Amino acid sequence: MKTPKKYSDLVNQNKITEEILGEVIYSINKRAKNWRNQKRKYKNYLLDQYDSYDNALDNEKKYYKMKSDMLEKFEPIKIHKELRFKNFQRKVSEKDLEYNQLDDSDIFRKEIKTDRATGEKVMYKLVRYKLDDSLYYLYYEIGGYTFHQPIEKSELENFKDLEVDVLENFETFGRNTTELLSVQFCKKVYEKFMDNKLEIL
Repeated sequence: MKTPKKYSDLVNQNKITEEILGEVIYSINKRAKNWRNQKRKYKNYLLDQYDSYDNALDNEKKYYKMKSDMLEKFEPIKIHKELRFKNFQRKVSEKDLEYNQLDDSDIFRKEIKTDRATGEKVMYKLVRYKLDDSLYYLYYEIGGYTFHQPIEKSELENFKDLEVDVLENFETFGRNTTELLSVQFCKKVYEKFMDNKLEIL
């Protein structure tokens, strides 16, 4: 998309609005997601003679880093938790102490196996269980745009004053580049912003 003249004029004067900053971060973020989608596509290519996968990966990382750098200069307003679970299963032998303590709802099959060492028949319960594998994000609102920045669960202690909301069906998408601010303009704003050369009006 052609950068509006008023945007360029402001930035050339080392000034910017929060709305323009939001749109710049939005454009950077969507480009990262476009490259992420390209990476996923190229991953299944048997022959990648042009290194398309590596190129997409490098660009994805570059744009996500730009987004992350800029967001660090703002304060998150919430934490969003994306519920995810990993499913596991394991066998519990009748010789184990917990065998008779298992809840029937966790058992999906019973089987008898011959112990190779002793030759005796041993009863097993096959148990299914879930481990919490949820993802956490810092949530920002900047100039009418919203952003998520992934964090580790171990980092939550640093943000204990923030409210935690649960996300359901969280999915993110790229955007047609014709709807985004130009790469050149975004890089210019990024560099000036990171060097503290822009006054936010």
